[in-house]
Amino acid sequence: MGVGFSQGLAQVTLALFTTLAPAGMVAFCVMACVLLFGKLSEKQWERMSHFLVVPLAVAVVGFIGSATHLGKPSNALYVLAGIGRSPLSNEVIASVTFFALSGMSWYVGFSRQRWAQRLVRPGMLLACAAGAWQVWEIANAYTIRTISTWSTPSVQANLVLAALMGGALLAICSLSLSGYRTPRRLFGALLAIAGVSAAAAAVSQSLQFAELGAMRNVMALARDLAPWYPAGIAVSAILAGCAIAVDARGLRMRGSIDPVRARAACALMFAGVFTVRFAFYCLHMTVGF
Repeated sequence: MGVGFSQGLAQVTLALFTTLAPAGMVAFCVMACVLLFGKLSEKQWERMSHFLVVPLAVAVVGFIGSATHLGKPSNALYVLAGIGRSPLSNEVIASVTFFALSGMSWYVGFSRQRWAQRLVRPGMLLACAAGAWQVWEIANAYTIRTISTWSTPSVQANLVLAALMGGALLAICSLSLSGYRTPRRLFGALLAIAGVSAAAAAVSQSLQFAELGAMRNVMALARDLAPWYPAGIAVSAILAGCAIAVDARGLRMRGSIDPVRARAACALMFAGVFTVRFAFYCLHMTVGF
């Protein structure tokens, strides 16, 4: 087993985190926008607000995965001590803020009290803002000068594009599960976002691999850590294309996307994103050793 693959296995929980958490945030924001600006009946609004738990749960699973990378829960106290100066600390506080606001919006949606209902819409808006902040801080956490293979311009773009790819299809899945008979153009727009993001991600990831060039430290050449990275990019693009095609076929044939098809598409997309995120962690190479 090569050094790069061992690095990837050691950080597999972070690959899970960066696959699921940003996508869950994007999907939550899409559903929140439908709730805030869509023309819904009271019954539709109530049912869809309850199904905000789907993207929220996906994001939480990713966040729990990242927490295991700290070694033990008590280490989270040291992470919180670095807020404002540490990219990792900023990432954690942004994630906690998003989960607190989004969780509150979802939970309060079950209440019949007027005061509680008044908190839902402002809470959703704040959760969307916190979600955008979360994705930015997660991407920014990898601009580390001492890890030369990660300190490249394409790394941040890769993560944002992965969030859009997975988030668009997760939003379709969540809306489908909620029973919302969405206008066809909304699903079409989400599929277009996923497709453009997947194509842009393949280009950006290829540029990242090209940027490695002759980059090395005293132990190895950067490209030798994951020589199969181009193959991983190709597999990721194929899986993403298949995921989009699965949903697009349902939309074309029926004018909507049923939950079974939507879940299958989500699984394919997440598999594709995870493949290339795992390869990214295999490229971990510090400047000295």
